[in-house]
Amino acid sequence: MTKIDELTEKYRQKLVKKNRGNKFLYFFLQILTALVAIASLVTYLINREGGETTANQIFMCVMALLCLNIPVFLEKKFKLYVPNYITITLYVFIFAHFVLGEVYRAYDNLALFDKILHTTSGVIMSFIGFSFVFMLNKTNPDKVNLSPFFIVLFTFCFTMTTEYVWEIFEYSADRIFDANMQRWKDGVVEVLENGNVISSVPYGSGLKDTMGDMMVNVVGCLGVCTYAFIGMKLKPDWFDGKLVMTASQIDEQAKLMAAAELAAEDSHGCADETAADYALDETAEYSEAATAAPEAEATEAATATAEAAAESTISPADCADETDAR
Repeated sequence: MTKIDELTEKYRQKLVKKNRGNKFLYFFLQILTALVAIASLVTYLINREGGETTANQIFMCVMALLCLNIPVFLEKKFKLYVPNYITITLYVFIFAHFVLGEVYRAYDNLALFDKILHTTSGVIMSFIGFSFVFMLNKTNPDKVNLSPFFIVLFTFCFTMTTEYVWEIFEYSADRIFDANMQRWKDGVVEVLENGNVISSVPYGSGLKDTMGDMMVNVVGCLGVCTYAFIGMKLKPDWFDGKLVMTASQIDEQAKLMAAAELAAEDSHGCADETAADYALDETAEYSEAATAAPEAEATEAATATAEAAAESTISPADCADETDAR
């Protein structure tokens, strides 16, 4: 195996490495979710009441367990790499929605709980969308070459599309299963004989909830877009290894990082070698002068020799020219 292959493999392993906190949180939340489901079932068996509520709680716990394994499944199935900060945020988001929100009804008891989760979802989806288009733009510059503005524009559109699709899902669940995902029942004060309702909230509490969700989603998305745009303008290499990547993108990124390190080593090595040769030549020249000079000038020549050896440096940029000249 050549040195470039060794460096490539080293960086590839570094890019896909998961930290211990990520793995611990993954297993901890699964165990905690399973315990919540078991506790709900045991409570029903003891009291023999609330069967529908228990079934709903167990269903939500099962959904949480399935969703917690989605990032792991995608990584293994499609050989994706999802950064630690994204997976950790996803795990917390999934647990908060299904267990805290649906099982323990945090959506009903905490006023800002729903808005916090929608803001977080905007951040997560923005990072995912930004990851794909940024890495595609970076690893395939011949086919895709987008400016930072268009990368951010795609990120914004991607995030808002996912939010829009989610709101369609909530609306469908409310219409088909008479659910209350869009909180339309919260403002109902009277149901008329024809099926229409009278709401205490102008334009309906469902519309208010939906528009509020989309607004905070925009806030989270704009925060990521602003951060990404400034980062690409000032230091685009900072995102290397910090975004979602496919297997081919991981390999390409590892090769780029390995090539950069190898080039840096070669540049420094060449510069040091050329500078040393230059110093030896200067030393020999001054030594000859010192030998031919009288004793009074020998000390001065020796001093000049030492100074020349100490000051003789050549920059990496001049390395190739100096070597060719020799």
